[in-house]
Amino acid sequence: MTDRLSSGSDRLDTVLGGGLPRNGIVLIGGNPGSGKTILAQQYVFHNATADRPAMYLTTVSEPLEKVLRYGQSLDFFDPAALGTSVLYEDLGRTLNDEGLAGVLAYITDLQGVPARAGRAAVRVADHLLLGW
Repeated sequence: MTDRLSSGSDRLDTVLGGGLPRNGIVLIGGNPGSGKTILAQQYVFHNATADRPAMYLTTVSEPLEKVLRYGQSLDFFDPAALGTSVLYEDLGRTLNDEGLAGVLAYITDLQGVPARAGRAAVRVADHLLLGW
């Protein structure tokens, strides 16, 4: 049986066979406003710990300020987790200034910093959920 990454919602985890596959890449698709960002953040906050933080990478489609502003209204959003177990990185400026090559270099640099993405339990790039 495949290890699963829980969402923190028993009902959703039941529908998903116990959650999303751990150690996999999940593409969350849907129309604007359908809840993709909320779902990704729910996974982030539920699975993040100080030892295995979650990393959320935002770009121009979902700027960091917007993600945080709307996230604060959700029950699972924990401001105390920010900067310790939930780490946000804004790739919007890098994408605009340096293109995809710059974003790839930025993410590669993050991977080498153990206090950041190197030990992350969950990684989200806008709506791409990477569960480790």
